[in-house]
Amino acid sequence: MTYETKQITLKNGTDAMLVQPDPDRAEEMLDFLRDISSETEFISRTADEVYETVEIERQKLESLLTAENSIMIVCMVNGRIAGNCSLQFMRKAKMRHRATVGIAIRQAYWNLGIGTALFEEMIRISRERGLRQMELEMIDGNERGLALYTKMGFVITGRRPDAFRMSDGTYRDEILMTKML
Repeated sequence: MTYETKQITLKNGTDAMLVQPDPDRAEEMLDFLRDISSETEFISRTADEVYETVEIERQKLESLLTAENSIMIVCMVNGRIAGNCSLQFMRKAKMRHRATVGIAIRQAYWNLGIGTALFEEMIRISRERGLRQMELEMIDGNERGLALYTKMGFVITGRRPDAFRMSDGTYRDEILMTKML
């Protein structure tokens, strides 16, 4: 699925670009994934679990350029990956009205409107595709994420108890959220 590049202005006045990820930036994408995984406990994997090779990541990014059932958008600020968002469309006939969304933003770019801009694009794409609902999962305690998701129209629809074991040994629930389109 293709995405047409869009320029946005962040809350601090900086221009940013929403683009499809470039396979030639695979190494930078891996660095981004390691960074976001080390900046917060509210990502489902640790930085050590970003173990793909540059070639494997390049292949993943290339496949996204022509994928029918998924799309990723990257927010670029001054030539650097600041955040990304992906949408996975369900393939089975009885679930094709649904998609799951995931988002991550580097801590240095929090509170600048990137999350809102990325979600607005994912919601637009979902509506254009004729979907009925979008879904996401989050780790309980992620108040920043919860505020964004609620602002974008998602509501809590379920919970998986003790789904995540945190680095300090405690457990957190997985919160399931849905947005009806």
